[in-house]
Amino acid sequence: MEQVRCPITGSRETEAVIHVPDRLNDSHEACWTVARSSSSGLMFLSPRPEQDKIGAYYHEKEYEPHSSLRQTSGFRNALYRLARRAALSWKARLILAAADALPSHPSILEIGCATGELLQELQRRTGARVYGSETDSKAAAYACKRFGLLVVTTSLEKSSIEGPFDLIVLWHSLEHMHHIGEVLHKISGLLAPEGSIVAALPNPSGNDAKLFGENWVGWDAPRHLYHFTPGTLAALAAQYGLSITAMNSYPPDALYHAWHSTALKLRRREKHPGVRSAIGAAWQGFGVMLSGLRKTEQGSSIVYVIRHARHSSVHTTVR
Repeated sequence: MEQVRCPITGSRETEAVIHVPDRLNDSHEACWTVARSSSSGLMFLSPRPEQDKIGAYYHEKEYEPHSSLRQTSGFRNALYRLARRAALSWKARLILAAADALPSHPSILEIGCATGELLQELQRRTGARVYGSETDSKAAAYACKRFGLLVVTTSLEKSSIEGPFDLIVLWHSLEHMHHIGEVLHKISGLLAPEGSIVAALPNPSGNDAKLFGENWVGWDAPRHLYHFTPGTLAALAAQYGLSITAMNSYPPDALYHAWHSTALKLRRREKHPGVRSAIGAAWQGFGVMLSGLRKTEQGSSIVYVIRHARHSSVHTTVR
């Protein structure tokens, strides 16, 4: 395990915020610590597994972004696949709308593209030249074989990918990066002068994080290494010549987090989910969804548009 410095200030001074379980581990003990930097307010996992050890915590049979790698039956998995297909179109439309006016033949890079479904959908909609970055070799191989995508498996900061890219997508991937400063430095260099970064991130200051506490699956320890609020993301991005120009909540994640957080809470109490708990999770998820639509900072996840710093107008107040 390694102790972590704040990537914004370099300080090791932290305070423990919450102790959380690994939702994919059957023991469900709250054995991972989310700490807050005393100097910047950024939250991160510390201590955490080293980069060469973290792969052991991405269980293929349970980790949802890699669900295409397995053929599973059952109502829950069928429901998840149906919801994932529906969300795919929504995500692609949202990303392309957020990116504003792309050129007629754009170039798109997705970092952490998993099994490639979203990147393929973006290609289908735009005819873009697309590239993916994915460190899980099985997921990358699936994306290449199933969709004919070009996907590199080295970590982005060490890769030979060359830009510029009109659009760089980090859909729930930035929080997984060990060397996050090096990654943002690389991204800044790959982004075209008028290009856009679209990043989706769980929101640790959202209403569902407060509601579910240590059972909020957005903590997702030890896979999620960083937990950004709009203010801490803006502070880190600024160090690499980048600024947030817009942000909005992503409503489907409120339902996802409510469903899985409720299930985790029940499992830790050695109870089985039923109709009543499913209705309760849906009710809580819709409540968080509505609060996020009213006020972005209360949403379950936030989608950020980030550009080179000269584009400084923020459509929603950054706090």
